[in-house]
Amino acid sequence: MTQNLLAEADLAPSDKRGRDLIKVLDASSIVAFTDAAGIITDVNDRFCEISKYSRSELLGKNHRMINSGIHSSEFWNTFWKSISTGKIWKGEIRNRAKDGSFYWLFTTVVPLQDKFGNPHQYVSIRHDITEFKKLELENYQSKFEIERLKLGQESGEKFVSMLAHDLRTPLTAAKLSAEIILRQPELSTRISTLASSTVRGIERTENMICHLLDANKIRAGEILPTETIDCDFGKEIRITLEVLRVIYGERFTYNAKGKLTGRWDQLGVRRITENLCSNAIKYGSPKKPISVEVSGDDHQVTLSVCNDGKLLSAEEQKNIFRYMHRSSSASAGSSRGWGIGLAKVREVAESNGGTVQVESTQLTGTKFTVRLPRHVENG
Repeated sequence: MTQNLLAEADLAPSDKRGRDLIKVLDASSIVAFTDAAGIITDVNDRFCEISKYSRSELLGKNHRMINSGIHSSEFWNTFWKSISTGKIWKGEIRNRAKDGSFYWLFTTVVPLQDKFGNPHQYVSIRHDITEFKKLELENYQSKFEIERLKLGQESGEKFVSMLAHDLRTPLTAAKLSAEIILRQPELSTRISTLASSTVRGIERTENMICHLLDANKIRAGEILPTETIDCDFGKEIRITLEVLRVIYGERFTYNAKGKLTGRWDQLGVRRITENLCSNAIKYGSPKKPISVEVSGDDHQVTLSVCNDGKLLSAEEQKNIFRYMHRSSSASAGSSRGWGIGLAKVREVAESNGGTVQVESTQLTGTKFTVRLPRHVENG
């Protein structure tokens, strides 16, 4: 091979430097010579290895036998126009091997000119970039998938926001109608009870919409907004339990002590309580009461919700507040929640400057504890 390359390059036998350069080129690159018409006159061993054609199969043919068909006619017209006028051409070309596989080459074509300045043969020097192109394609596909998922998420979040907005209007009208009924004189006990139940049901639906919007924010990595006002922490818990008793019955025991008035995010307190209590109902023992305790001092208030039931493992306790995480007991049970309730409790607690933790032992049962500082700046 070396002798053929040297001969085609018209190097004198005494030109040692030229011989050395050709030797290096032959060992490091995929090399081919063609005549002015593009007919292959010589190739080196590396050309044969990557194309999987023998030298005898290649000589006397043109490069169409390894054409992959991916490049357009405009691409090849530009290619030939460049080299036929004596210009060096560089670019990436995909070829097809004898076994049908594809490979990519970074190619440099150098026209060799006769004494009249016309190209009489071409030297193609190529380097295999197949693996690089695979990585490039994988990276492109990954970016495309990320953008697709991002677009899907944004569309989903927009849909949820629009749906929540559209639902609130008729709910507000229905709630106002029920409240007007309650203000009418001489209502029968049955009508009054039905109207009160309607108001409570609408309020719960409104809370569910708020939960859905909060889940959207949590998934997007946003901090839930807070609005602190003067309120009685114990009273907010008690009001929330009254609503929950309508739904779940007399399942809760309640104990409050200490200093419980101050400034907190009123809606956030109710959301935390509702999520923890609903979670305890779903996954606790149906034969045991849910214990709700509230205490306060000069620095913070503490809410704990405790239930008996299947205990959480150490690993489940570690991951229980993750978004979309469901414990093994939750996954195996009949309750098919979204796995956002406890994630929401954590986000609301942290957005109010507080903390939440879980303890699950034979002695205590499963106990969730939320601690909120007494003074929280408006957020």
